[in-house]
Amino acid sequence: MGLTLAQKENSAVPCLITALQTAKDTAQNSDQFHTGFKKRKLMTKKTYTPNNSPLEADEQAKYFRWIRANQIKYPALRWIHASLAGIKLSPFLANKAKEQGNRKGICDICIPCARRGYHGAYLEMKRQSGGRLSSEQVEFMNHLEAEGYYKSVAKGAEHAIEITKFYLGIK
Repeated sequence: MGLTLAQKENSAVPCLITALQTAKDTAQNSDQFHTGFKKRKLMTKKTYTPNNSPLEADEQAKYFRWIRANQIKYPALRWIHASLAGIKLSPFLANKAKEQGNRKGICDICIPCARRGYHGAYLEMKRQSGGRLSSEQVEFMNHLEAEGYYKSVAKGAEHAIEITKFYLGIK
């Protein structure tokens, strides 16, 4: 005759507990798992560097939160967009983006509104402290100026907001 359900559960639990304890002990006492890979520390998201300045990506996200919060009051803000050229991609996706027209040096933010005698405006976002323009960015910004576009380098989100307000004539 077979075992009852209660007898099966009672006999399986100690075996499972023993197996789990053995696996835990092995993992704690060894630098390697059964797969042969060494243990790795988990990476945490770093948002500040030793100079304690927020990352460019964080500043740009803050800028676009302001854009979204104010676009009903100021309709011209609705069309401001980012190039996303600074996003780190895998080699496969980077190649695919390049094939579809992504280029080095393009400014981070485009304001497609004609104001102040310009065809539109481009902003290059940099950290509040540090951050330099690449040679491709300098070349692109020189091209923008020659073609009648307003261009500026913003040191952080607050500075980008000030530039945007100035360019669009927002108080």
